[in-house]
Amino acid sequence: CKPFVERHIALVQPKILVLVGGVAMKALWNTNDGIMRLRGTWRSYTSPELKDPIKAIATYHPSFLLRSPGQKAQSWQDLLMIKRALTEI
Repeated sequence: CKPFVERHIALVQPKILVLVGGVAMKALWNTNDGIMRLRGTWRSYTSPELKDPIKAIATYHPSFLLRSPGQKAQSWQDLLMIKRALTEI
C-alpha cells in the first residue's frame, strides 16, 4: 500500500504527518529502528512528488497503549509536541 499512501500524501500536501505505530513509521521513514527509539522525534518526510519536505512525528499506536498503559505519558508528550507544532503553522 505504500505507493498509494505516498500518492495520497502528495495530493493532500499536509503541513504535518503523524505516523501512528511502528509499521507506519518504518514504511514512511524507510528505517529499521523501532518505535520506542524514534517516537517523539521530528523528522522530514520527503517524496519525489513533493515540492517541500513535510514535518513528521511518530507516536505509539492506540492498540499498543491499551496493552501497555504505562506508555501513555510518553504518548501524551508526543501529542503536546504536535499541538505546539500546529499552533506554529
